[in-house]
Amino acid sequence: EGDAAVLRLKSDARVMQEIGIIKELGAEHVLLQDDSLLADRNRIIRLLDKFRSTGMGFSDTNGVNVRHFFKGNMSNLELDYELLDALKDAGMQNFAIAFESGSRRILRKYASKKWDPSKHNAVKLIREVVARGFKAVGFFTIGYPDETYDELDETFLLGKKLVNEGMTSAGFYVVTPYPGSVLYDIALRDGYLPKELDLAKMKFQIPTLVNTAVPPE
Repeated sequence: EGDAAVLRLKSDARVMQEIGIIKELGAEHVLLQDDSLLADRNRIIRLLDKFRSTGMGFSDTNGVNVRHFFKGNMSNLELDYELLDALKDAGMQNFAIAFESGSRRILRKYASKKWDPSKHNAVKLIREVVARGFKAVGFFTIGYPDETYDELDETFLLGKKLVNEGMTSAGFYVVTPYPGSVLYDIALRDGYLPKELDLAKMKFQIPTLVNTAVPPE
């Protein structure tokens, strides 16, 4: 309603129709670009059962939300083994996991509380992912306006720890204040935008924000 964000999902039939077209073209593997692949657990369990019948391989490449690998409430969380097994059985081979940050404060302030490092066991998640033969990469974001050196360390050390546990790689990307995002509004309000902002030159490998706690350099 109004400007509120609404998650819109394609029907099962539409998804399978698209996969059928891709298969007819000769493809044997599908790359899924879906930030919310596991957001609706009942839906993905249904789809995974249908994916299995295609005989194709699947990868999610855009960053699965950490909390979607867990079930239960925040006081009683457990890893969703049934979901992991269903992903494996359906032909899923690789996926990216959007850890975003190792700092609980950064996650709560900027990353929509995607997960809580004190409650979601990231090490256990990676161990179980690796045990099932998946290849997984971790996505991390750095360069938030008031992010400290210590919070950067938390993120880098988390990435290192998970790679040591078997995660394929850890990718670090600089947060970018695209117009229309909450980060852009914060940066505009608090003086973190450069005087001359060239939208065409904004890239996630190069800092856009200025006057940040950790200098762009």
